[in-house]
Amino acid sequence: MDPKLIGAFGLLCICSIGSSIAASMTGGNGDDDSSGSGAGAGAGAGAGAGSGAGADADADADAGADAGADAGADTSSTTPDPQPEVFWIGGTGRSYEYTKAQAAGVCTKYGAAVATDAQLTAAREAGADWCATGWLSDQTVAKYPINTTIMPGCGSKPDVVEYTPPTGKAGVNCYGIKSDDNEQVADIIHKFNRSKWSRHD
Repeated sequence: MDPKLIGAFGLLCICSIGSSIAASMTGGNGDDDSSGSGAGAGAGAGAGAGSGAGADADADADAGADAGADAGADTSSTTPDPQPEVFWIGGTGRSYEYTKAQAAGVCTKYGAAVATDAQLTAAREAGADWCATGWLSDQTVAKYPINTTIMPGCGSKPDVVEYTPPTGKAGVNCYGIKSDDNEQVADIIHKFNRSKWSRHD
């Protein structure tokens, strides 16, 4: 055979084999890229779904916590506890009916104790004003507080006035929770001053 033909035939075979190998390699890389893209897309979708589910779970947890906080919150209104104060008690018509020995029993009937001189002084400084004398636990004389009732027979200036009736009977200055204002107690208990029933009004 002609050496030139042999050379041409060999070159043709080599080119064919090379083309086949190149095609095979290109097809393999195409498949791999497709698989990689699919895997990446799948991973991205999985990650997105996972993130969405996590966000939903967090939202549910936050909503549950908020609901629990709302349920646990105390929305009921509260009324302040009554506070003790000095108040005067007398007989019917706010008359002077009690001796010093009877004073403790009078206050006890109203859940209170006989006030001290210091408590009466503090009440006067807070605005107490009643022109009616009463016993104190640590004094042998009866006293009363004056702030605005400045007149003969009551006082000439704001002060705690000392006065014991000649009969030896007076009202009682008690210290405790004052009864609510009503017709029955208003006949024997003085207002805190002219403008209010209780010191805490």
